[in-house]
Amino acid sequence: MKLNFLAIAVAALVPNILGMIWYNKNLFGKLWTAETGQSMEPEAMKGKVVKIMIVSLILSFLVALALTPMVIHQMGVFSLLAGDPENMKALDAGATMDVTLNGKAMNVMDNFRTFKHGAFHGILSSIFLILPITAIGAMYENRSWKYSLMTAGYWMASMAIMGGIICAWK
Repeated sequence: MKLNFLAIAVAALVPNILGMIWYNKNLFGKLWTAETGQSMEPEAMKGKVVKIMIVSLILSFLVALALTPMVIHQMGVFSLLAGDPENMKALDAGATMDVTLNGKAMNVMDNFRTFKHGAFHGILSSIFLILPITAIGAMYENRSWKYSLMTAGYWMASMAIMGGIICAWK
């Protein structure tokens, strides 16, 4: 799998853009301030916004980089041949990867390279990684389930969009 750094960089913008919408006062901003005790007033963030945005972009890039093999998983012989019963029968019969079979494998490589497929795996990653991590941290921080679900929901939406971008951008 060859990394598409442009797709990863664009996907890294998603958490920041979605965060501006998700944590807006009209959506979940009031719940977030009530749950965290933080202020969303410009005076409270004075001098921190640029640093937060830069670090957030760097960390979002790392998330997008880690998400890449989760959403583009056509690696190895069996993944390349997935979905084509004829190729699997040939391998079961002891066939080797000759030019014809290899040529077929290259055609099958993009079968699952869609936005929908990437979004699906982004959501799965969120359910099995982000939700538990968020919930465990929230319990120790004495935060409510509303906070856990709001935060996990934000990351689920972010990772679905990120996964879709990374997977579909060939």
